[in-house]
Amino acid sequence: ENNMQAKTGYINRARGYCGYLKTKSGKDLCFSVLFNNYTCSAHEAKLKIEKFLVELGELWIFGLPGRFLVLLGFYNYPTKI
Repeated sequence: ENNMQAKTGYINRARGYCGYLKTKSGKDLCFSVLFNNYTCSAHEAKLKIEKFLVELGELWIFGLPGRFLVLLGFYNYPTKI
């Protein structure tokens, strides 16, 4: 808790979250999550993104360089999970 600072945005079935979080292992991460053209409700999309970010913060990341980039892309990812 209280380990994330983020800015959110929403427009026409597109959501974005950008910010910083500290993982359980103490690593500072910079993130940007973009979620668009989803088939669930806006509220469900928000909950899915927030769940993803909480799980990202739960990671125990050791031995990574000071800067790294992770790109995850899902085309027509099923949001009715």
